[in-house]
Amino acid sequence: ITGIGYDAFINKNITKITIPKSVVEIDNDALIGKGTIEHIAVDSENPKFKDIDGVLFTKSGKTLIQYPESRPGTEYTVPNTTKTIGSFSFNHNKNLVTINVPEGVETIKQQAFLNAKNLKEIKTIIDNIDDNSSNDVVFTIGEENLNEKYSDYSIINTNYHIGNGVVASVSVLGPERMDYAK
Repeated sequence: ITGIGYDAFINKNITKITIPKSVVEIDNDALIGKGTIEHIAVDSENPKFKDIDGVLFTKSGKTLIQYPESRPGTEYTVPNTTKTIGSFSFNHNKNLVTINVPEGVETIKQQAFLNAKNLKEIKTIIDNIDDNSSNDVVFTIGEENLNEKYSDYSIINTNYHIGNGVVASVSVLGPERMDYAK
């Protein structure tokens, strides 16, 4: 077996899929079953794919290909090494309520969260913003930023509240200093 085609496991009542080292191609939606798949394992000698805690990734770990549709748990944090969340990667997931996406993710492909019926929240994790639970607007300039890679920038952050809870956070990233004409 060198490939797994579209809907290969549709209507199959299985909980674990193991991808052998010979598989080098997997179609979108190939690993969707009957809503029972909890774990995807990949042979460590596979040249194209690997699993990270039962979730399918490219061998480099830069692209999340498939999160199992019935994996236990209501929250998932995408690994920091991930740059791309692939098309249909969370398709038909029935348990996730929250997905935490690290700031290093550059691309979320089409329909990545299609039919994830219980998904309520996709959080972007920016490891630079202080805990701003107040109604204040917070400015950090240059080396005041918590993350060293933002030391050449200014960040403005504020939260929006309903009652006592934060419902949204907005941040703007800009240059550390503006060069004004003399």
